[in-house]
Amino acid sequence: MLHGRVRQTLKHLLLIAAIASITACSFKSVYNKLDYLIPEYVEGMVTLDDPLEDQLEQRSAALINWHRRTQLPEYAEWLQGLQREVLNDLTFEQVQRRFDDGNQFWLSMLSRINEEMAVLLPQLDENQRSELFASIADNNDDYREEYIDIDKAEMLEGFYDQLIDFYENWLGSITEQHRKYIEQTALELESTALYRLQRRLAWQQSIRSILESSSTQSEKQQALLTFFNNFETDENENLQRSFEHNKKLIAELTVNIAHTLTQDQKDYFTQKTNDYIRMFNELVNEG
Repeated sequence: MLHGRVRQTLKHLLLIAAIASITACSFKSVYNKLDYLIPEYVEGMVTLDDPLEDQLEQRSAALINWHRRTQLPEYAEWLQGLQREVLNDLTFEQVQRRFDDGNQFWLSMLSRINEEMAVLLPQLDENQRSELFASIADNNDDYREEYIDIDKAEMLEGFYDQLIDFYENWLGSITEQHRKYIEQTALELESTALYRLQRRLAWQQSIRSILESSSTQSEKQQALLTFFNNFETDENENLQRSFEHNKKLIAELTVNIAHTLTQDQKDYFTQKTNDYIRMFNELVNEG
């Protein structure tokens, strides 16, 4: 997978890039099970007692209901606009706007997730907190091994492979000309993995400090909310610089590819985006 902000940039380009390896039909099935899958994921990191597990299930269901009602209609409209632009002489400025729109979708979702975390985390006891932070430490070790403790050749190969997979998913196949565009872009991308790990460690330390303080549960909730809000707006300068650099490169790559699509690629992209637009609207109506 691509490193940090490069991967996030691709998600901003097409909101559902994170699920690019599965079909619209299977995504719909997974989405309808998220209120069960989210608690299962959390319990993979920390063992919950029955009351807290019940609360997590209820709050997960409410979160998904909010997302279905308020976010999916915007995703469908966003994809419709993107489809028109890609098929009608896409510009660099249009791609940049799509990035910005996608980022706002992500921030809206993250804000709701942070609200839920602020409520649930202070309810963990000492043993649960220790288990949670041990799981986070293991994840950080995996992240370091996969994205940081690699040589430049492995990093460039990762950039190239992920870009190939991404565009092939939405176009069905890519031409040799597209491969050359992608290869050149991969050579110029910057890894943000180290900066992101530093932020992960800072996040972990701050959360642990809040949760292990002598404050009341209510005070901890407020402190967590304040921290989350500030953390999302206080980007590392080096991370932000690399993000803007990578964002520009991927926008330029996307424009170059869009301007050289074959008719088969246009047809595939149209069908693929239509499938997701239909699926998003169906999920809204089923809610």
